[in-house]
Amino acid sequence: MAARTRPDEAALQSELRPYEVQVDGCRRSRFSDLRDAISSARLVRRDRPFSRVEVLVRPSGAFAVAVE
Repeated sequence: MAARTRPDEAALQSELRPYEVQVDGCRRSRFSDLRDAISSARLVRRDRPFSRVEVLVRPSGAFAVAVE
């Protein structure tokens, strides 16, 4: 049986890694530093040039940057 995360544990992870890289609307990875998230998004963009790659701030879901 897979381990489940408790709601308070999920909230803690959101606080520890607030920056999320999304590719075509699907979460790819989370980071604690915005610079790391942007670097990762640029690498993804190089591999998938026609995809929409974004960095969001979680848990608010605010848009941080679109990578071109």
